[in-house]
Amino acid sequence: TESESDLSLQIISDISEKDTTKLNVLSENNKEQIEKLTETAIKNADASEESAELIAKVVAVASDELANKVVEEVSKSSTEEKQTLSAQVLKAIVDTEPNKLEVINEDIKDTLIKQTIESAQNQAEGTGVQVIEDMTSIVSDIIVNTDTETGSKMIEELNNTESESDLSLQVISDISEKDTTKLNILSENNKEQIEKLTETAIKNADASEESADLI
Repeated sequence: TESESDLSLQIISDISEKDTTKLNVLSENNKEQIEKLTETAIKNADASEESAELIAKVVAVASDELANKVVEEVSKSSTEEKQTLSAQVLKAIVDTEPNKLEVINEDIKDTLIKQTIESAQNQAEGTGVQVIEDMTSIVSDIIVNTDTETGSKMIEELNNTESESDLSLQVISDISEKDTTKLNILSENNKEQIEKLTETAIKNADASEESADLI
């Protein structure tokens, strides 16, 4: 059916919730149709928390191949007015089934991380499509709740962005507030990246009470 509704997404998410194996069985039987359904589902999804949670339900129970297909489609759709979709989905996967990130292709994962940081950067600078969601909070949530390797990749991508905004300070302050040990763990794992993040954070901070409180 030709439709721009989220019916396809609602259905594959519902199937995943009701029977954790059915989608994989159907995919083995007719891979082409399930892939087409997945493409339509992601293409018509909006960049909302609700859509991201529906997608994460599918990823949580999907086979490695199907999970990669879903996430790849997310990375393709996360552009223009849907630029925050990657961030929302990454957060939802980390909240739902964080271990699933281990089976996601590294290139696809790197793209999701890049898109997530870019969305947060755009919000901090007031450029691109502005969204209601607090992107800083989404970034720090992912870093706090994911494995050390993914968290380190997020920090590295944050360091790679050229910006004079206080995003770096907002993020490390947020991490410190949500988890008192995470920053130290990440620093032990990659001291150089955390030091670079700290330098940028302080360099871009202004001499306000708010910045001082974050520091």
